[in-house]
Amino acid sequence: MAQDVNLNLLVQNPNPFPISLEGITARLWINGQPLANGTTRTEIELPAYGSQEVRVRATIGTLALLRQIALLGSQRPLTYRLEGRLWVKRPFLPATQVPFRVEDRLDFWNFFNRQAVPIPYRENGPNAERKAAVTTG
Repeated sequence: MAQDVNLNLLVQNPNPFPISLEGITARLWINGQPLANGTTRTEIELPAYGSQEVRVRATIGTLALLRQIALLGSQRPLTYRLEGRLWVKRPFLPATQVPFRVEDRLDFWNFFNRQAVPIPYRENGPNAERKAAVTTG
């Protein structure tokens, strides 16, 4: 059993000439564990010095998803790695593969602790004067 998701990737072209892609393959790891694999075979035109958001349809195995959900309770920072290949079109030749890899860390729990949290309104409580209060922790 598996779940399908979209990975939205921002693909940038740092070159002074446009680039045509035949597709993208991508793999996503969370906390060192494989989570999703995906491919798109859509032709993509990247303008010179430009960028484009590309949607890659990926599949997540149910067991991998459940494993990651269980790790969310540990309150550890999440690490992720996204790697794959861009299939660059070449005139009269097969497409060439250009690898990519992005890694980083997301301190999931620290992120949510710093967000604005609404304070519940109580008619006779300490927040009675503040009808709509928000704190930033």
